[in-house]
Amino acid sequence: MVSKYFIDKNIKIEDYLSLNHLSKGYINKLISLNAITTDKENVVSGFNLKKGDYVYINFSVLEDNSLIEKSSYCINEKDIIYEDSNIICVDKPKGILVHSDGNTTDTLLNRVVTYLENKYDDSYIRCLHRIDVDTSGVVIFCKNIFSYCYLSYLMENKMIKKEYLAYVKGSLYKEQDINLYIGKDRHNSKKYIGLTNKTPNSFTSYKIIKTFNDKTLVKVFIKTGKPHQIRVSFASIGFPILGDKLYGNDNNKAMYLLSNMISFDLFNKPFVIKTRKKIDEL
Repeated sequence: MVSKYFIDKNIKIEDYLSLNHLSKGYINKLISLNAITTDKENVVSGFNLKKGDYVYINFSVLEDNSLIEKSSYCINEKDIIYEDSNIICVDKPKGILVHSDGNTTDTLLNRVVTYLENKYDDSYIRCLHRIDVDTSGVVIFCKNIFSYCYLSYLMENKMIKKEYLAYVKGSLYKEQDINLYIGKDRHNSKKYIGLTNKTPNSFTSYKIIKTFNDKTLVKVFIKTGKPHQIRVSFASIGFPILGDKLYGNDNNKAMYLLSNMISFDLFNKPFVIKTRKKIDEL
């Protein structure tokens, strides 16, 4: 896949790529493999890009999906929220892993690869983040190393906003920050525990949308991405996610946790990616 980028100032090619968080090793590879061009010529080391130029980068010279096992299923086109040459944003259904646990080949990642292969797109797919197998909603995949490095930098520096919707068990009236140290449960390999007596490594906040007699609808914001973070956080204050069998001993068929919205800037373009799913329809 060849991706196109607009240059908004005079700058050397190495500086342009480096400022957008691509590593020196990848920069050198792309230049040495003649994978970068403008409208008029090939780009070589030290090439001066001019304001108003377009740069075309062929990332297929670095990697492709040939080593990723294809799924017998393909992502449904109605579940693709947004796609361009840099990212593909998918509305994940419940009950499927984002990527393999070492045993499963039918994952959201494999389905996306199969979808791209079917339309002759050889972009190498990387998952920017993941959500739990029983959580639905927005998941972002990167279609080249450039967008992955850029968005990973934003993620590491907490410059990507993630918003969830959830129903929690019980009538919740108090809003608070839930800052915990989240670590593995030594007694159950599938679970995590939240501790308040250690330096927090997870930060969660929420707003109450509506309170019922036996449940509360909340909008949840996370600054970190620890495994099971939202589930552990609400269980720690006595209001587990509705339908969470692991942390709430709940017999509901669905877990009412939805990755509702993710917003970020990518190469100076703002994105707000919102799920089409409804929390009450899970």
